[in-house]
Amino acid sequence: MKNKPQTLRDSNEPYILWLKTDPLRLITQKEINDNKAITTWRKEDWGRVRLQVLSAENGVVRLSVALQKHEKRGILTIKVTDDQLHISCSCGQRVEKLCPHAFAALSRVSWPR
Repeated sequence: MKNKPQTLRDSNEPYILWLKTDPLRLITQKEINDNKAITTWRKEDWGRVRLQVLSAENGVVRLSVALQKHEKRGILTIKVTDDQLHISCSCGQRVEKLCPHAFAALSRVSWPR
């Protein structure tokens, strides 16, 4: 399944990030930036980003994501396969790529290059 280019989706529908083929499968900040929704706020507008792992089992990680300067918290679900991450968020925003919660969380854990 591929992402539909420039089509708005609910953030609770999975967005797919393809993993590199190298053995470490690192996601870089550049790759995350390339998949950021146009409507995603600038990092300066987030305030502190708080992540809490809610669960991690059977290749699925659930995180609570709170952005200090915004009231709405998101519950991020990331399903990991051999070559993809399927990312969805409970915030329900209409976005074409990653919602602000997904972008902020992945930015916190990405490889800096």
